[in-house]
Amino acid sequence: MPFSTESSLPTTWPLEDVSLKLVSDVLRCSSAEARGERDRFARHHADEAWLDQAVATLPVPSLCVAALLARNGGMLYVPELHSQANASFGLGADETDAGVYELLQLMLIAPLQATRGECIALVTSAADAIASRVAGLELIPLSREAFVAGEHDGGRALIAVAMALATAELRITNGGTLHRTVLKRLAKQLGSDPVDLERSIVAAHQLRLVRADADGLMSPDREALLAAADGRYLRLPVLDTLAAVLRDGAPVASDAIDRYFGAIEYHGSVTVPVDLLGRLPGFRAGTVGKAPALVAIEPAGKPAASVTPSFEVFIPPESHPRDLVEILEACELVRIDRAIVARITKASVIQAVSRGSTGEQLVAALAKVSRTPLPQNVSAAMLDWAGTTVIATLARGTVVVVPPSEQSRVAAALGASRTRVVAPGVLVVDDGVAERTIAATLRKIGILERVPEVPPPARRAAPAIEPAVPSPPASLALRARVAAYQRHDPREKRPAVARATVKPHPTQQIDKPDTLVRRLERWERTHDELLPPEGFDAVVDVLLRLSAVDVQFVLGANNRKELAKRLGVMLPSRDLADLDLEVLQDLEDVFGLTKPQRQPRPELDWQTEHVLARLEAAARTHSTVALDLGTRTCAIAVRKIAPRGTALLVFGDDEHDVSHAIRLDEIRAIADAPPASAAPAKAAGWQPAPGMTPPPGHVKCPCMSGKRYRECCRSTLQPS
Repeated sequence: MPFSTESSLPTTWPLEDVSLKLVSDVLRCSSAEARGERDRFARHHADEAWLDQAVATLPVPSLCVAALLARNGGMLYVPELHSQANASFGLGADETDAGVYELLQLMLIAPLQATRGECIALVTSAADAIASRVAGLELIPLSREAFVAGEHDGGRALIAVAMALATAELRITNGGTLHRTVLKRLAKQLGSDPVDLERSIVAAHQLRLVRADADGLMSPDREALLAAADGRYLRLPVLDTLAAVLRDGAPVASDAIDRYFGAIEYHGSVTVPVDLLGRLPGFRAGTVGKAPALVAIEPAGKPAASVTPSFEVFIPPESHPRDLVEILEACELVRIDRAIVARITKASVIQAVSRGSTGEQLVAALAKVSRTPLPQNVSAAMLDWAGTTVIATLARGTVVVVPPSEQSRVAAALGASRTRVVAPGVLVVDDGVAERTIAATLRKIGILERVPEVPPPARRAAPAIEPAVPSPPASLALRARVAAYQRHDPREKRPAVARATVKPHPTQQIDKPDTLVRRLERWERTHDELLPPEGFDAVVDVLLRLSAVDVQFVLGANNRKELAKRLGVMLPSRDLADLDLEVLQDLEDVFGLTKPQRQPRPELDWQTEHVLARLEAAARTHSTVALDLGTRTCAIAVRKIAPRGTALLVFGDDEHDVSHAIRLDEIRAIADAPPASAAPAKAAGWQPAPGMTPPPGHVKCPCMSGKRYRECCRSTLQPS
């Protein structure tokens, strides 16, 4: 059967590229049986029922390993896998290796040999199916009894601020910030702090509860606000998914939700900060022990608003959040406090009518959410204001100017339903009628002799494409299994596979030119790019010296220009010293690439093993280490080590206080930095001539270093 060669995850490994030797070693079968076994697993990976059964029977460590691989795009280096498994699920190295072993038995993953060690990748044919079943596995349910709820207003303040934008005339400036003057005026009107008000408006915009038009004018999205008041988020499906997961009543740790959102952002979806969730309708923040946690709740309330004869509306805390949307549709927000205060004005009623409501609908909505009947003067005034409102509609169309005597004939020819007379001899035809149709009609009745050239209308911007939302988190049953495993529940057996039987994994090493030739030919067909013969052979020679992950990175280019760019990344950062001069010349002729010369590294005690462990120790003490980056060496004071996507970055400063972020896989060796006493003495700086006054400290140093004089050569000034 044909193999699946496509996956939404960026770094997976095709099953057809898994060597038969690897299959034979993992499954302990003969070389003659390996091809049949690989084809059998290819059929299994396309069978949804088989995948469901496999996921249901996998031990918990294997589920956790699969979830971590999916979260990181399909591939992880083994040290990073151990680290993340411990941080996210509390798994030890032995348990993680045992989970890897079980996945290998089902050919769901492939071990690869990369530049800085071994890595594990999901197999392409089953990657998406596995990722959809274990995504969000870290959302482990906690104890309901241990959850202590924090203060929560049910999201009423956020909804009130969003509805206040209907009359505030607040805009987003060209710089992407809120208009400060209008923001301060609105804060003064509501009695709120401008900083807190701005934070609430930005949060509402992140949640798609308010929208901005082409001119930056912000207005509430009434449909989205009504749904949010019920705990549903129409414009942000990831929150609906999260609410559905948490609605079983069990709290989830906030840091687990943060990791889940991080994985979703990696796949291109839009998320919101975790600390904002506790302020939303449908969610409630609290703690389990001392750790922040979150739980989903059903928004509740009852009609409790009261309308006074002086046109003021008081909305107490026991009101339902939906009542706020109904009330503020026809009112102006006055104050946000424990009890929200609004006022019915003629301007607010007129604006509500302009948005499509009628006076009767506004009165009925207020009566529905009020615990007492509406005062007669209030309802009468609202009906009167709504009845005297005249709605003006702005329309677009084509203006046709004809002699007044021909006006009726032209209107009849163009269609009375699509033509409006705005002045004697001046007609406006609806925007939906093409200009060439109007010109042909006028020409047919003998009115128009020549059609003037009209520039084509500006193309409307295409609607923004909503990024794809990944599959919902894993089922409650799988997440409950992880929680039981962490509690050492006897029903979830600990892995019995010893680490010694798992290590070392058989590794997939790319060492066959014919395999690379087929993959490069497939790349040419896929991207409709034809490399010249000398360039094709040179690329194959380079790929032969790269690891499996590096080959996957290079062949992930979408065109020839990007292929050259990725080859240029590989040349200086990988050990390609044994490339022939002819190959280097072909790379320079075809792609414009030149191999940089390696600088001799200083005589230090360089080590190539345990690089990550030494960097983590240096980060804890903020000490300085020497790093060999292939083409150069540098001394870095390590601040921290943090993941960025699928890469692990080392952050630090050099001796000139310049910040660096270095990929871990670029580091070839590590050594202790030489002590300061061993450093060469600083050369004497620029000295003024006898009798010359030194320059002021703030000017550029005369030594042409580009620094200020006080930061450069003033410290070397010799006394006269």
